[in-house]
Amino acid sequence: MSTRRILTNLTENGAQAVNAFHPEIVNEVVQNIESNKVLVVGMAYNPHCSGVCKALTAAGVEFKYLEYGSYFSMWNQRLAIKMFTGWPTFPQVFVNGALLGGEADTVKELNSGSLFDGLKKK
Repeated sequence: MSTRRILTNLTENGAQAVNAFHPEIVNEVVQNIESNKVLVVGMAYNPHCSGVCKALTAAGVEFKYLEYGSYFSMWNQRLAIKMFTGWPTFPQVFVNGALLGGEADTVKELNSGSLFDGLKKK
């Protein structure tokens, strides 16, 4: 299973900006990344967010879902999450503490069976 690292090579000023922008939202996401084997961070009315949830459910994968607004609300909070992870779109799927990617990446891993291998490691 291929995973992406959350941004770690920020300058000091960049890290301060990210840490100061809606820290309560970022902290909630971090706590859920650490306490759930599979975490999906999404938004209402986004077909990719609902698609990945349906795919995980159909595969029998237990996951936690966090939803932050919709196309019409909470865009600053979602921007804070994007700045934290370095991933520009939603959903953001985390497996065993690492960012896997979005819907296409998750479905690819489900179809190949490697997502289940990743879940067995922890």
